[in-house]
Amino acid sequence: MEATTARTQVVKYLATIPSRGKDRWVIVDDQTIDHELFWMFFWTTSRSFWPRRRTIPMAGNYPVAVTKDDGSMFVWNMLFPFEEFVERIKNRRDELPRIG
Repeated sequence: MEATTARTQVVKYLATIPSRGKDRWVIVDDQTIDHELFWMFFWTTSRSFWPRRRTIPMAGNYPVAVTKDDGSMFVWNMLFPFEEFVERIKNRRDELPRIG
């Protein structure tokens, strides 16, 4: 899987999450993590994203990881450290919150 395909998957997923009014969810590309096993996409509301008003704080969200081998999508809910999340993707994917 390529990064652009993974990003498109996440964009489609974000389109299913309700937002307020004309606002929509967007990926913060400069925060995307390219790990050897997956891409981690961070997202927020379009109103808080540059060049919009910077006084609006980033909306809370759970970053979405898309695995490079098969395109599975998982949520990092930050209840455990990033290193443990990586270990679970390597060896215990069934313990992770899956999308789709």
